[in-house]
Amino acid sequence: MLISAISFGVAIMNFSLAGIVLTARKRRPAHVWAAILAISVGFWAIGIALFLNVENSEALAAGIVRCYYVIAATIALALIELALFFPRPQTINKLTHTSLFIGYGVAVLASLHPEGLVGAVHLQNGMGNTVELQPYWYGIYVLYFLEYTLIALGIFATSYFEARARHQSQLHRQLRTMLIGIVLALGFGSLFNLILPFIGNYELIWAGPPFALLFVAALFYAIIRQGLFDLRATFARSSAYGLTLLTVALFYGTIILGATKLFFEGQTVTTLYAAVFVVIALVLSLTYAPIKRFFDRLTHRMFYRDDYDLGDTLTRLSTITSGEMELRRLVGQSLAVLEQALSSEYLTVYATDNDGKLHQFNAGPKRPTPHQRKVQLDVVANLLNRLPRVIDVREMSEVNADGTQQLIETGHTSMVLQLVVQQERIGAIFIGDKQSGRTYDDKDMQLLSTMADELALAIQNSFRFSEIQHFNETLKERVNAATLRLRKTNRELQRLDEAKDQFVSIASHQLRTPLTSIKGYVSMVLEGDAGKVTDTQRYLLGEAFESSERMVRLIADFLSVSRLQTGKFILDQQKTDLDEVIRHEVASLQEMAKIHNLRLVYDAPKSHKKLFIDEAKVRQVIMNFIDNAIYYSRAGGRIDVSLAYEGDQAILRVHDEGIGVPAAEQEKLFGKFYRASNARKQRPDGTGVGLFLAKKVISSHDGAIIFESKEGEGSTFGFTLPLHQAPIDKRTIS
Repeated sequence: MLISAISFGVAIMNFSLAGIVLTARKRRPAHVWAAILAISVGFWAIGIALFLNVENSEALAAGIVRCYYVIAATIALALIELALFFPRPQTINKLTHTSLFIGYGVAVLASLHPEGLVGAVHLQNGMGNTVELQPYWYGIYVLYFLEYTLIALGIFATSYFEARARHQSQLHRQLRTMLIGIVLALGFGSLFNLILPFIGNYELIWAGPPFALLFVAALFYAIIRQGLFDLRATFARSSAYGLTLLTVALFYGTIILGATKLFFEGQTVTTLYAAVFVVIALVLSLTYAPIKRFFDRLTHRMFYRDDYDLGDTLTRLSTITSGEMELRRLVGQSLAVLEQALSSEYLTVYATDNDGKLHQFNAGPKRPTPHQRKVQLDVVANLLNRLPRVIDVREMSEVNADGTQQLIETGHTSMVLQLVVQQERIGAIFIGDKQSGRTYDDKDMQLLSTMADELALAIQNSFRFSEIQHFNETLKERVNAATLRLRKTNRELQRLDEAKDQFVSIASHQLRTPLTSIKGYVSMVLEGDAGKVTDTQRYLLGEAFESSERMVRLIADFLSVSRLQTGKFILDQQKTDLDEVIRHEVASLQEMAKIHNLRLVYDAPKSHKKLFIDEAKVRQVIMNFIDNAIYYSRAGGRIDVSLAYEGDQAILRVHDEGIGVPAAEQEKLFGKFYRASNARKQRPDGTGVGLFLAKKVISSHDGAIIFESKEGEGSTFGFTLPLHQAPIDKRTIS
């Protein structure tokens, strides 16, 4: 009875193992064959127990014997297939693989054939049951089983030594645990259930199944402590659920049984009886959740003693990446947080700055060997563009089949994460195995993926910060040197100041004068004063006229900004007829409007009034509004310029039917050097200072800017100026 209980216990343990293995999120062939192996061991143990307990039917006993020999043959096949697929698929040709299944078929045939390995069955009232085996067929079966299991052990051993040679500590620990469990289970199982029956001793077959517990225990240990098959989370949940159900069943079964014995033994069902069980059911519903939480915490401590809080770790990393700008401290502190959370054997970061200089940083108890560093540098230099952003080296499907995966493995690397910012690769992180021997699970992958993105951006910002810092230091040194020289030679300073003033004067007068002449002569030629102009000549002259006009505006804008910044942009108001100013600007820009196939129309007021304004600066504002309207209007359109006197204000409006200004960008339009996105496409050479200066000039006159626009339909720019205001004393516009 004890032997049967042990055998069924072995079966339950193996079936549980198979169920847990098959719940893996990424189910691979290795998971399937491990489950088949566990299921086969379970049914084999049940078969032994059933055979030993048959008492009256030799036919039934013979059928059970044939079945468990078929199952044992399946164990050998599943073991060799597991070895071929774990830890990675082995290279084996199709013919050899097919021959394995042919051999299995022969073993099955020998087991099931009426004249095969099973001869007579002798029943001796249960545990003394024996089988008379056919030497020829049983010899073939023994050779099959031993050959397949030895081949499987040889493959496992080869994988184990390869993992040790590559310093893959996590993998070689898993393989070592599996080998110990398989060798012990196979050794004792083969002795009692294969070798002794071969020499005629069938009485000890009951001793084989208990040793299968060694195989199950080894795999459970590898799953729980060494991360085999990435099943730790599933095992923890299953354990918590099972313990909760067992506790509830035992505890409440005891309560119900005790209540029945104490209060209701021998009694019929009464209202009080029903009420007691209602109360017990209520207690059950109220206490189930706390019991489940207790076992959740218990199993979490058991299986995740080295676990970390993902949210807290990400918060700490975010604090570092957002607050630290110095490269070495940034990467060093980030790797320290990762090393603390993951307990990796090593973490190595390679990052390339904008000058092409490669920076390397290390963390963890180990450091890359020269060979590892050579492999990692080869990957960074030549292979990153062919690899996914996050690489789990165990995942054969994630790497190319051109030797890349093998190359990375020779560097004893478990994970590779690329540092990418807006599709620009700036480096990579190489991560070794965990010191605990566990694999990197989904939680680790989430941490690493998030961290890689944040760290990549932080490293790029650090590079930029370093460039700015270096530039500032260089600039500071130069300024200090220049200041020292200037202090020593005050006369040179004065001379340079005079030279600067001369340059400004030349720029404002000497440069404008020839450009004005060029514009005038080109305009005369366009109007036919120098003879008939062909269409080609008109086009070329129009381009020249427009370019010279653009140069005049650029010089005026930059000089105005320079004067504004140096405090020399001074308001000088004189009594001026604004209508005459507008007429002059409209007339001067008519030729440009014709070149763009536009109608430029001025609607003048009926009366004339004079205002105290700085004519030159207001003229520049008007010219800027009309010029923008010309450049941002579509051919064939119309531009309306109007001046009106309403109340105590003069109101100028320039309306076009052009591209307009996007609504989201209108608030920024009058900022210095700001240009709307569609304007940059339409006119790439603009400066972005015209509207900025316009607002400064009009505000200094105590006026206000007028602006209305709708993208794709046109814009209205203008201003209002006070009519009845005494001239303001000369003041600087700022």
